[in-house]
Amino acid sequence: MSTQITMSRSCGRIGVTAEDGPTSGALVTSLCEGSCAARAGLHVGATIVAVNGQPVYGHQDAIECIDSTESDLLSFTLAHSTRELRFDKGDGRIGVTCQNAAGGFGVEVIGLEPGSVADRQLLVGDTILSINGVVVGDHAHAITLIDAHDFLHVVVNANTRPIVFDRTASADGAQARVGVTVADRIDGGSGVVVIGLEVGGLASRLLELGDTILSVERQHVTNHADAIALIDSAPSRFSLVVGEPSSDLGVLLNAVQNSTSAATRRSPSRRWSNSPKADEEDAGGFSDILHGIKSEPRAPRFTRHACTNLSNSPQSGAHY
Repeated sequence: MSTQITMSRSCGRIGVTAEDGPTSGALVTSLCEGSCAARAGLHVGATIVAVNGQPVYGHQDAIECIDSTESDLLSFTLAHSTRELRFDKGDGRIGVTCQNAAGGFGVEVIGLEPGSVADRQLLVGDTILSINGVVVGDHAHAITLIDAHDFLHVVVNANTRPIVFDRTASADGAQARVGVTVADRIDGGSGVVVIGLEVGGLASRLLELGDTILSVERQHVTNHADAIALIDSAPSRFSLVVGEPSSDLGVLLNAVQNSTSAATRRSPSRRWSNSPKADEEDAGGFSDILHGIKSEPRAPRFTRHACTNLSNSPQSGAHY
């Protein structure tokens, strides 16, 4: 979800350095301390997609838009909202495991050590964009940046939220139905997309179509099979971390609609319906159908072999 940062040019130097974003926009790579942009809340790692309403496709567009505006007010539209966290190694272990993010830079949190410094502020599914004013390129770069400092200023995408489900048995002895249907993402990212909500189910009150489920009970979700296993094994009261709505919801829904015949042979997704029979019948893979209709190959996922446990371990540079 986009957000806006507004500042007055008369307050002083704008103080932004940017480069072309991985896909589009201008990626903020540094900020002058005390500059207009820094005071307005812009963070290193944010991506500017418009300046005063004019689309920005790269850093040169951003420069031209800034230079050509005659208004005293300057408004940056960001691809995602961001937030800054502060970690102090003196407070204990950092305790975060991460992998390369699918967006071209940054790292995705896939594990948190209970009670650790990171556990108090991060969620499994968060994406770390920058550390101490430096854009994070990949998980190896994150190790280097964390190794170099005792105090960390960590910028993450502010598009995640925790949601608690309670399936506690009702008076008649039946558990409340979750009532959600999910499908694999087709953009190479982690998590699964909500493509169906059952009327009256718990999910219909807590989720929206297109929401991306990133983790279940603090466990990272990579695909719909992960989601199935984690939800099935979760206690009656369990938590999800939900991220930004998928921009591919229309593609997913069209795939479901256009794959009716295939769906009769194997379920295109998984309904969490609390029904043992449904558990057996809905085990088919929606991703298999998508592979048959998508014109471009799906981006490869990062595996746990390409992840880093930043856990304050002095044994090697691969840990902190």
